[in-house]
Amino acid sequence: MKLELASGKITAVSHPPPGVNGDQRPQISPDGRKMAFFRNVKGGATRLVQDLETGQTTKLNALHGYGEDEAWLDNETLLVSGGGMAGAKLWLYPLNGKPRQLLVNPLPLGQIARGPQGFFATEIGQARMLLATPPEQDGGKPVVLQDSNGVTMFPDYSVDGRLAYSHVGPGGHWEIWLQPPGQTPRQLTAMAANYLLGLTWSPDGSKLAFYAGIGDKRGLYVLNADGTGLTLVKPLVSAGTPAWSADGRTLLYPAKDEGGWRLWRVALAAPDQAPPISDYGWFSVRTSGNAIYGFGTRESGVWRLDGKPRFITNLQRRCTDAFLECMSWFVKGDTLVFADYSDRAHPRLVQHDVTTGNRRIVATPGLSYSDLATLDPISGKLTYVYDGASDSDIALFHVDRK
Repeated sequence: MKLELASGKITAVSHPPPGVNGDQRPQISPDGRKMAFFRNVKGGATRLVQDLETGQTTKLNALHGYGEDEAWLDNETLLVSGGGMAGAKLWLYPLNGKPRQLLVNPLPLGQIARGPQGFFATEIGQARMLLATPPEQDGGKPVVLQDSNGVTMFPDYSVDGRLAYSHVGPGGHWEIWLQPPGQTPRQLTAMAANYLLGLTWSPDGSKLAFYAGIGDKRGLYVLNADGTGLTLVKPLVSAGTPAWSADGRTLLYPAKDEGGWRLWRVALAAPDQAPPISDYGWFSVRTSGNAIYGFGTRESGVWRLDGKPRFITNLQRRCTDAFLECMSWFVKGDTLVFADYSDRAHPRLVQHDVTTGNRRIVATPGLSYSDLATLDPISGKLTYVYDGASDSDIALFHVDRK
């Protein structure tokens, strides 16, 4: 939008077509004649430049890797940050020419602000999302279980207390780590996954299942507990965290087709046969023994779906797609665990008994936006993803032509 300061008049500058989530982050060229911005679409964002006099919009080619932000170097060139943790980079992007890599940075680069005489400021982040256990008493500090850089996600305990989780460091690739009770964690895989969603133990603790992108393949994978036997069970473009059947022979999972999100079933011995097991509107599924639980648009709540469907509780989340926070809940035995943000300044985890409805509230300072947590079957203690150790700085740099 454009606001005229003298009159207060507001007019639309960009005109996103139907089906687009919206336009964001406008950057005006030094001469005031062009506007660079991002158009958000499902699955990513498109980089555009609009002529403010004619209204003509030009789509710029995507850069390799993740694009974070941009600023005008001059009237015909953008300076673009990108890469995330997979090799953060600065690019020179001329509107009429090929992008050129300007530098590689060891830490992720964020937003860029253009200053005078070729100076720029940029955010430099040190992501540290780590596992922690809740404080012993309200007002205390959580016990952080790791001392590393990067992001840890999707923790899950096996039946015998082994903790598995995924971790991405400055290299930008996801790997699975394993920590037996009382031992030091070790890296279990060397698969260099582009991303990984969900990680769950089989009932007997012999296998792990997850959704990942490895190389040019995306889908449901299964891995032996010793790190061997990585297998792509079901190629899928859009899917969520899988869950195991009680006998460990079948995976249940949410996936999206032309009609939307629903739940499906695939037997490890017959991966070509994967029938749907629900109607549309279900974004995530969990199992506990023979019990099957699902979460979706129906009352925004968790339901037990095996046998006659039975409503368990409302998670107070408005989900229209399988976002991570819509998948971040689990059931262990008779205990449903989910995040409570009714007091945004003091996030908590709720342990809800699916049989009696009784609840226990646990304070979890620094609970990450992902709501991810797991429950140790040996000690009964919660472990969750803690987002209180990250840090960021502002760096100043100068760009000159020679």
